[in-house]
Amino acid sequence: MSLARHLKILLVFLFAVTAATECYADVKPYGEYQVKAVFLLNLTSFVSWPAESFSAPAEPFRVVILGDDPFGAVLDKAIKGESVQGHPIVIERRTYREGAQPCHLLFISPSLKRKVPEILANVKNMPLLTVADQAGFCRQGGMINLIYRNGRVLIEANARAAENSGLQINSKLLRLSIPY
Repeated sequence: MSLARHLKILLVFLFAVTAATECYADVKPYGEYQVKAVFLLNLTSFVSWPAESFSAPAEPFRVVILGDDPFGAVLDKAIKGESVQGHPIVIERRTYREGAQPCHLLFISPSLKRKVPEILANVKNMPLLTVADQAGFCRQGGMINLIYRNGRVLIEANARAAENSGLQINSKLLRLSIPY
């Protein structure tokens, strides 16, 4: 093979690599709370709420972010047009003083880590799914803990706490969860 042909092949290769690098330069890996937002939405597919959790057939499924919102607009985009058991999903952001009720899924922000025992005591045995991303959350009586490790989200699940509140966590989710 001639030197000119080698140079031509090398130039074509370099052009292809440069073009591929430019195409993928704008692709960013998903951040922790982007992944957790999708998990939060998907959790609703693996949990059943009792019919009496809803006062009317058209009542929205309320997701409350209690404390500082780590998700931002990502969660709003993830739930747009989604529903749970036929109920449209509504996101509400509340401060600790505003409280958790009424809602169906309560995400307790890391900003309220010191208040977790008190918050869980206030919603104990109510048909709402408690979710957080804090060490020891399930041991304290929380139902689902989202753990971000090595770019992946792992799930801890406290099925007993859910059952005591009238919720049923699907066995598929329980098999995927890690012990707490």
